[in-house]
Parts: sequence; structure tokens; C-alpha cells
Amino acid sequence: MRSIPGLLASVTIIAAQAASAAGRAADACSTITLNGELPNPTPSNFKFSGNVRKYYVAADEVDWNFAPTGWDNYMGV
Repeated sequence: MRSIPGLLASVTIIAAQAASAAGRAADACSTITLNGELPNPTPSNFKFSGNVRKYYVAADEVDWNFAPTGWDNYMGV
């Protein structure tokens, strides 16, 4: 019979491997682009009736002090 720490270590390793595989799958999905085409498979009776719009988003990284007074007024801690 395995000890509790040994079992926890095994579970941790398995969870880390699963998270790593999920992360790789998410990375692969994030590189897929539609290039102006409809996703595949598209239902055969689909009729496109909308406008195509492109949105561009910009972001700047900033340091943000969430609790400048050292006190969380919302949580009261």
C-alpha cells in the first residue's frame, strides 16, 4: 500500500501532465485563423447575411497596485 505523500505526488504528476497537454492543445487552437472564411463544417443550409467587421485591440502593460493602502475595502481585510 502506498503512503499518502506518495499518492499525492503521483496525483500531482498526473495532473501536471494533463494540464501540460491541455495547454499545448489550447496553444494549437489559438494559432488557427479563419482568413476570411467560414468555419468548417458549416451547415449546408447556412446563408451568410451579415457584415464582416475587423476589430483591432491594443493593450499596454502597466503595473497596478490593487491595494495601495494595504487594505482591501471590498473584502475588509
